[in-house]
Amino acid sequence: MALFRYQAINETGKTISGKINAENALAAKKKLSQSDLTVFEITELKSSRHKTRITLATAEKALFIRQLATLLGAGYTLEKALQSCARQSQSAKIQTLSQALYARVSEGIPFYRALGEYPKIFDKTFCATVSAGEESGHFATILERLADYAEGANQLKDSVKQALIYPIILFVVATLMIAYLLINVVPDVVNVFNRSGQSLPLMTNALLALSELIRQYGLIFFGALVVLIFLVKRYVNKADNQRAWHALWLKLPLLSPIIKSYHAANYSLTLSMLLNAGVRLVDALKIANQSLANAAMKAVADNAYQEVQKGKSLAQSLMTEKHVFPGMLIELIDSGERSARLAEMLGKAGQIYQHQSQSRIKTLTALLAPVMILIMGGLIFLIVLAILLPIFDLNETINR
Repeated sequence: MALFRYQAINETGKTISGKINAENALAAKKKLSQSDLTVFEITELKSSRHKTRITLATAEKALFIRQLATLLGAGYTLEKALQSCARQSQSAKIQTLSQALYARVSEGIPFYRALGEYPKIFDKTFCATVSAGEESGHFATILERLADYAEGANQLKDSVKQALIYPIILFVVATLMIAYLLINVVPDVVNVFNRSGQSLPLMTNALLALSELIRQYGLIFFGALVVLIFLVKRYVNKADNQRAWHALWLKLPLLSPIIKSYHAANYSLTLSMLLNAGVRLVDALKIANQSLANAAMKAVADNAYQEVQKGKSLAQSLMTEKHVFPGMLIELIDSGERSARLAEMLGKAGQIYQHQSQSRIKTLTALLAPVMILIMGGLIFLIVLAILLPIFDLNETINR
């Protein structure tokens, strides 16, 4: 049972409001009509059934969208497609989600609003795109494109995960090894030479000082680091600071090309998908801007949206701040606007930058392992060398 707030007109023409429990909105309206009330507004206030916390992995989300798009393309109604997903899917989470969405849609709730009740799965851009597809009559096509996008995102995520497994394991093992050497091995070895009265090399003394610092204040340093990370994250998440922080990332030599390519791909593909579905450019820009997670790029895109509303071209509007959006993207947009093939050119640009970002991410992650080996190996070598130097000095003394 769910709780609904309603506003209705009674037999005397007076507007009244109240609350009623019912299975769904249609059942609530039926109950009220039996009491000679004409309902003109009804809103659900409480429903534990719909507040079920459902989460889907990226792969499961892509699978669900693909299944739904395929069924809609085969001529199924949305309700029938959701029922089929609930019955046939091998994933229990997809079954639960399909059942919950079917219940909402059968109550007359628009599909994009039903999706919006699960923000951890479907973000605002996704819901707005679905809404545009429903209104334009290209619902199945939009879902097919969203499925392609979700599958591409899942493949990229999996490839990055696989590439990072080895460097992460290497980093953890090397860090533990270095910590063990500094905390346990170095002090014991050095104390042997101290008791013999032998003077220690500068490098060994420095390592001993570092070892003592870690042993006495290691936990304090770790706690301070955690607090610092928390404070920086809190500072960066403030709207006033986020744009400056994200703009700084766009200037980093190695990361800037990846970030720009990734967001340019999302922006272009979303715009292309919406324009192909018959959505007006102004409305498509409003939706596509939400796909930009980088605040600096979103600010430029939001400004471009306002300029396009005034009649300016999209290419000119995006050039207000140079070096934010890739130059080739702006050139392709300009070409598309001049030739009346904007959706096509945006689609091509999206594919170019999608492949480019994937290639750059794979290259960067592939370089992490050898770089990590060099750095960690170098640190371990310095520690071992600092331990061995007093032994070398002792041997020289004996030989004399």
